[in-house]
Amino acid sequence: MLLMFALGYANNLLGIFVFLLISFAVTSMYIANRNMQFTFITDVTVQHVFAEQENKIGVTLNNKSDISRYDFEITYQNDPKKEKTIVPEIEALRDSITQVSFTPLKRGYQNLPRFLIESHYPFQMLRTWRYFRSNEQILVYPALKGSHEFPVREKSSNALGEQGLFRDHKVYSPGDPIRRINWLQSSKHQEVLIKNYESNQDHSYDFFWEQTATLNNFEDRVSQLAVWVHNCETNGHQYALHLNNKKIDSGKGLIHYRDCMKLLALLNEEEV
Repeated sequence: MLLMFALGYANNLLGIFVFLLISFAVTSMYIANRNMQFTFITDVTVQHVFAEQENKIGVTLNNKSDISRYDFEITYQNDPKKEKTIVPEIEALRDSITQVSFTPLKRGYQNLPRFLIESHYPFQMLRTWRYFRSNEQILVYPALKGSHEFPVREKSSNALGEQGLFRDHKVYSPGDPIRRINWLQSSKHQEVLIKNYESNQDHSYDFFWEQTATLNNFEDRVSQLAVWVHNCETNGHQYALHLNNKKIDSGKGLIHYRDCMKLLALLNEEEV
């Protein structure tokens, strides 16, 4: 419209102004596309990923040009929170490593999400973007939901006196030893309470599917076992996992932890 007025009325000043606007727009498009043209996501790094919680995925951005590139935003497809990670600058011929929040909704094997890298450089007027999709699958562990209090389970050879000093009470759950029930306190509090004792030996736990019988939802039972396994590993305790005919013997360490979490992540109702 301005160009038509400038030509129609032979207004040189308006013509110069219109020419400057057109030059500004063309230059912006060129700079914006060059800014994105040489920028790529080259690697995605995944550690432990848990369902229903915010995890961090390492994303490596690479600048293949000999000048710096600016103002990038990274997110992934179907992000429920629509959060964007800002990368202000990627130096020439260098990598920039950042972290993107990722919140999967279910456990098990899943494809990595499709990542979106976009920029509004240089004048926040135009948008350029690029997608990155990886064929790699990730294993999502169960959501860490449930009680952090370990179930009490003692071997038949242990006597009460061998457990050490009295520590506290906990609500009875299936699998807990009957002889540890404190009937007096139970009658006062209107719930079955058992005694916890300080152990004189290294902590070692055996986790059974039956210990989660008070929970009605299958996913909640899986999550409860995951919480116990996770806390044992965090605290350096020995632990074993028993799921009917599937059993992982007592141990600790990263490999043992991954084996237990993988078993829980892939567990089906038919298997228990």
